[in-house]
Amino acid sequence: MNEDLYKIISGIPQFSNLSEQQLIHDLYTEKLPSLSNSAFKLTLEETSYILKIPQNHSNAYIDRENEKHNAEYAYKLGLSPEVAWSNSKGVSLINYISNARCMTQKDLQDSIVIKKLADTLLYLHDSKVSFKGDVHKPDIILKALNTYYEDCTVSAKQKMNYAYKQGLDAIDRLREFDYPAVPSHIDLTFGNILIEQNEQQRIWLIDWEYSAMASPFWDIATICNQAEFDNIKTAHFLDSICSNKSNFEPSKLQKLLIDYRYILNAVSQCWLAANSNRSPQA
Repeated sequence: MNEDLYKIISGIPQFSNLSEQQLIHDLYTEKLPSLSNSAFKLTLEETSYILKIPQNHSNAYIDRENEKHNAEYAYKLGLSPEVAWSNSKGVSLINYISNARCMTQKDLQDSIVIKKLADTLLYLHDSKVSFKGDVHKPDIILKALNTYYEDCTVSAKQKMNYAYKQGLDAIDRLREFDYPAVPSHIDLTFGNILIEQNEQQRIWLIDWEYSAMASPFWDIATICNQAEFDNIKTAHFLDSICSNKSNFEPSKLQKLLIDYRYILNAVSQCWLAANSNRSPQA
């Protein structure tokens, strides 16, 4: 355990009463893969947690008060493990879910898993919970996209030029629709979706950093892009979440989802390039 990690862990209430020897010898620390945070599994005796330490630049993009509020509601809904402790910088200690793993693209070849994921999103979107934060209106989405784009290098902008323009055009087309905002996760990468490895295959959603009120198409499009769904699978997934809930014709809903897929492709590319251009983790 390096000095920086030791300092963070020793300041967490759940571990603050432990001696230096106990922290070093009795607390098992396992580094976990993570794209935008440093993540560790911490185990003391039979109790485990996930420790998430954001990279230095993350707070430029994330409102930690919104994250805390939304994560608490996600836990109350039974969609997310409880955050046992957090601070204003985004460092958080999360209860560990045993016997669970991150979703993979292969999982979404299974119709049962697809239905469970659709039901999970439907439950979140229909929960009537009021999340803090808003990425619903086209101008707000445009601002977010441009924030990431402007933080990219010149060479990265050149590589992403086509995807960026596709995103801009799709945002303009959103002005023709007024689909209501719902509580949304926003960042449903496979690493943020856990599946319990048992008969129930319960699905958990973690890491609510970017969560906000948004169109349900944001979460739906993220899944479709991650899974690389073709038109048929996309239509089925959309129907399982939005069927009989909209005044729009199915063809308009499909066009709206296609536009969100363009937007999410542009946002994700710009986000990745912007993050790689900033300082390394603490």
